[in-house]
Amino acid sequence: MITQTVKLRVNEGKADEFIAAAKTMVAAVKANEAGRTLQYDLYRSVSDPNLFMVMEAYADESAVQEHGRTADMAAFFGAIRGILAGRFEVERFEPLA
Repeated sequence: MITQTVKLRVNEGKADEFIAAAKTMVAAVKANEAGRTLQYDLYRSVSDPNLFMVMEAYADESAVQEHGRTADMAAFFGAIRGILAGRFEVERFEPLA
């Protein structure tokens, strides 16, 4: 299993637009990638309303690659063009216990 977080910061005043696009993406992943994408959940920072995180877990590396090539992912990145304040950050984690 592969687990990762994706941190995304949005421009001031763009949080609601981002949330709408991200909720659509989360719903699409859960509907279309079941069994391969094991977790895909959106979170918002409690101290910074413009900082978001997606917790992701995939069955294996091929599931990660497939997720990145979906039409839903392309539509999501199209929808958030101009909303993000810089590049998003991906961090992978390994299970320990």
